[in-house]
Amino acid sequence: MAKVSSIKFNKAMKINIFNILAHKTKRNDEFKYGNYRNYYFKRLGSENTDIRLELMEQHSEYFKDKRILDIGCNSGWLTLNVAKKLQPKIIMGIDIDAQLINTARRDVDRQKNAPNLTESDQKSLNSVIFRTLRTIQ
Repeated sequence: MAKVSSIKFNKAMKINIFNILAHKTKRNDEFKYGNYRNYYFKRLGSENTDIRLELMEQHSEYFKDKRILDIGCNSGWLTLNVAKKLQPKIIMGIDIDAQLINTARRDVDRQKNAPNLTESDQKSLNSVIFRTLRTIQ
């Protein structure tokens, strides 16, 4: 078993650790399910590409005209991109956070009302469903 050496904390380090823990507690209260708005913007950064989507595109035969379930879809960014790029018959995104599901639904509605919407994009957006997962207690 590895030996863990003891660490001596000075006052500045203790204050910093306290601030981190206080921030973490606040975040846990705000994001009680561990997910949060703008997750994809933080994950993707300025590149706006997702390696998972690139991998899925390499195996599009598993998605085209299939029924897809995205469990833990967050705000639906990946779900929508799968719908547009891989053309499943239907894709359902589910999440336990109702606020994120509402955000995903608004995004679909916004995209459906875009002025330059193509017929293909309209078909893709019509294949998307978002639902809130309710837990049994």
